[in-house]
Amino acid sequence: MKIKLSFFSKINLLIISLIVPIIGLTAYLTNTGNSVLKSEIQLNNLSYLSLINSEIDANINQLSTFAVTLISDSAVREFARPFVNPYDRVKTYLNLEEKIKLNNASAAWKHHITIYAPQKQEAFFMDGLISYDEVNLQNPLSLRWTYIDTDNEKDGHFILDIVGKKFDNPNRTDHELIIELVLPTDDIKAILNKIKTDGRGDPFFFSHENKALLLNSTANQSLTEDLLNQLDLTNLKVNGSQVVVLNQKKHMVMYEFSRTLGWYLFNYIPVEDIMAPITKSLQIFYATLIVLVILAFLASFIFYKNVQLPIRSLVSRLRAVAKGNYSVRLDRTSNYEFQFLNDQFNHMAQQIEELIETDYKSQIRLQEAGLRLLQSQIDPHFLYNCLFFIKNNARLGNEEGVVAMSLNLGMYYRYSTKLSNSETSIREELEMIENYLNIHNLRLNRIRYEIEFPDDMMNLQIPRLLLQPIVENAIIHGIEPKMREGLIKLRGISLIDEYQIIIEDNGTGISDQQLDELLKHINFHNPGTSFGLWNINQRMKIRFGGNSQLYCSSSALGGLKISLVWKKQTGE
Repeated sequence: MKIKLSFFSKINLLIISLIVPIIGLTAYLTNTGNSVLKSEIQLNNLSYLSLINSEIDANINQLSTFAVTLISDSAVREFARPFVNPYDRVKTYLNLEEKIKLNNASAAWKHHITIYAPQKQEAFFMDGLISYDEVNLQNPLSLRWTYIDTDNEKDGHFILDIVGKKFDNPNRTDHELIIELVLPTDDIKAILNKIKTDGRGDPFFFSHENKALLLNSTANQSLTEDLLNQLDLTNLKVNGSQVVVLNQKKHMVMYEFSRTLGWYLFNYIPVEDIMAPITKSLQIFYATLIVLVILAFLASFIFYKNVQLPIRSLVSRLRAVAKGNYSVRLDRTSNYEFQFLNDQFNHMAQQIEELIETDYKSQIRLQEAGLRLLQSQIDPHFLYNCLFFIKNNARLGNEEGVVAMSLNLGMYYRYSTKLSNSETSIREELEMIENYLNIHNLRLNRIRYEIEFPDDMMNLQIPRLLLQPIVENAIIHGIEPKMREGLIKLRGISLIDEYQIIIEDNGTGISDQQLDELLKHINFHNPGTSFGLWNINQRMKIRFGGNSQLYCSSSALGGLKISLVWKKQTGE
């Protein structure tokens, strides 16, 4: 005989069938979970230490690579030889100072570079000549990173000597050139502090060779020394882990070897702290499970009466809507909660077509605008011209032009390719515009610009790269076709209820017919060849609302005038 169970009975049987396996699985997983968790935490921390170590090695190798490159530089070679006249001396000093400053600006870590010419008895620091220290040169060469400890812990540092020839000679005074690279421990300690601040353990660096320690700012030195005494330091591998007992508590110790420094990066975590949340969670789980069993049987009955039946009606209507029938409606019910849901469903069915037309298509346009903006951020033709300029000026010996182009180009691409933040201040945007105009002026040598913005607008937030495409259009389509000097003006105007940014040039300009076509492309969904201005207009409307607008008109300077206008927001 076939037994038919009610929905309420089925729910109760389902609850029982779920609870019994849960209790069994929980007991089994509790035993196996502890060992798996320890293993995963160990692997996770070892991977984290490896990542930190790679970051440290990468920064140190960057400094070493520069020093190796610098010793082969012609200006450094000139410093080691006698100068023919004072002009060559000054030129060499300035060249050395510029190279070291450029390296310091690009390096992530603080460091010091000193160039020694023992045979001339001269030394050069980043700010110029320094007094020649004969006593310092009596110390043997440090051809690998060597830690120099002092009485004051803050003065401890790593040192590396780079020489041109005679690598097998440890006597400093016999070398023609020595580049001494000094690395303070501040940046390494900052990384250790960050690891501890993030709650990832209590890290420190240790050198097995000279028994030196680098601790984080809040480390317990006596506890760290006790830990080292318990570790088997003679059998350390490239990386691994050990378990030690500190203050009657087990601690998991992970380590990773730094091939660059020759030190070990250690990190230790109390095992009890790792497992305590799991033990407490299990106790809470069992207590909660008992309460839930009681509530589940009660809820199953209430669920069937007050939820299951109304849901059946709602599901049938939703299936009709899914098939495209938006005319279906739900009947009124005595259940207040479901009556509200029914009313909302009826309202949704009426407006769903409008929402699809407006919101969905708007999102598609936004995605297309963002994609096209990303594709247009790096112009290969522009980059090739800049690199060609650097190549030609390098051949001509115009170091000033090469440096100026390199600095402006680097700052421009660092800003334009930074996508972590979609907004920036007007001040930062104008700084990038100046870099961009300086790049073109180095190439064309006939562009002049004027920037006038009130102070209360400089910190306003605007979408990134909002102004650069306008300036680019002014140069390419307005100024480059003309042979005379070009002028670009950028002005900011703060009115009572709105802000304005005006960009105009004295270029070739466009006819009234072309201006009308341009305005049509900007204000409709098909930008055509005017994508840059259309994209700017779309981004303004998304950021500042539908009342914001991009306007085009003829400029009194003779070229084109672009105006960006948006309403002030509350509090501005």
